[in-house]
Amino acid sequence: MTDAKPTRPARRHLRRALAAVLLVVLLGGAAHGLAWHWATGAIAVGMSDWVTQRRAEGWTIEHGPPARGGWPVAARLTMADVQVASPARAGHAGMAHQAARVVLQISPAQPDRLVVLLDGPQWLSLGGATIPFAADRFALSVPLAAGSVPAAVELDVARLETLLPAGPLALRAARIVLVRGAAPPPGAEAEAVLGLTLRAEGVVPPASPLTAAFGREVEHLSIEALLAGTPPLPGPPAVMAAAWRDAGGVVELPALALRWGPLAGDARLSLALDAALQPQGRGTLRMSGAPAALEALAGAGLIDGGAARAGQGVVALLARTPPEGGPPRVEVPVALANGSVSVARVPLMRVAPIAWPASRAR
Repeated sequence: MTDAKPTRPARRHLRRALAAVLLVVLLGGAAHGLAWHWATGAIAVGMSDWVTQRRAEGWTIEHGPPARGGWPVAARLTMADVQVASPARAGHAGMAHQAARVVLQISPAQPDRLVVLLDGPQWLSLGGATIPFAADRFALSVPLAAGSVPAAVELDVARLETLLPAGPLALRAARIVLVRGAAPPPGAEAEAVLGLTLRAEGVVPPASPLTAAFGREVEHLSIEALLAGTPPLPGPPAVMAAAWRDAGGVVELPALALRWGPLAGDARLSLALDAALQPQGRGTLRMSGAPAALEALAGAGLIDGGAARAGQGVVALLARTPPEGGPPRVEVPVALANGSVSVARVPLMRVAPIAWPASRAR
């Protein structure tokens, strides 16, 4: 019978192969460890430089000692008790933010992006109001490459609860993407400088006449927006708004969708500022459940009963059943002018004017 045991040379080759594999693993681990050490060091240096620059501009920044971590899945820098406050200047209110813990992280899956994780209780002070909030996930992702165009800043939020001046607000999930250098909308004369995409699910806004009309929870809200026009020089808000308006500034909303109680619809809108720096615009509204929505608005006292009945009459004439089936839908023009919203030329409701801070607008 043939001896099945490996020969001495074969065993020697096997040991050499295992030693080579072990050496490769050790070298790979060492290289990974060095890369992790370099990445965490780079985050620490970048953070220190940012803090130094902001403090030179008059900001107040305090935080606990940075701690490195995350190996082997990510390069991570963690700081506790973070407080950031920007100074108030002419025409601009100061802003302050406090977080129990801030984590700066770079992962191998996205080596070109820095993720900022905000954990624990947080407070945002803006315009004299302090807003506490907390979330299961609050992650801000920013590009590391300076000057990259388009540069997308992404915010992911899950299970957020906050207390606004108008009352408590909660949401199940939301994602916001801001893109600098977005392409202008088709046919726009002004250059688009900022694009925004918002997706939100399970939003419970503060109690109001709208929640009384449509229900406590907004099931779905999505917005695609393009801010077009030359950005104005920093200054008082009303002056900046007037400069943006005079430069042909416009907000294009190519897609807006909402599901809230009896109302389910989508819209395309184009908005600008009028001579009094108040919003004006027009577009197209397509929705189902319009009769029930109008009745709910009238029941909550948001629109006049006569306007609701007139709107229901227009809806009854224009509603069509979709080819794919489902409840009847209506597509009508919508306009905002002089503080009044009209649908199919029927005035429905007034909109509160924007109260710009006292300043001299040109």
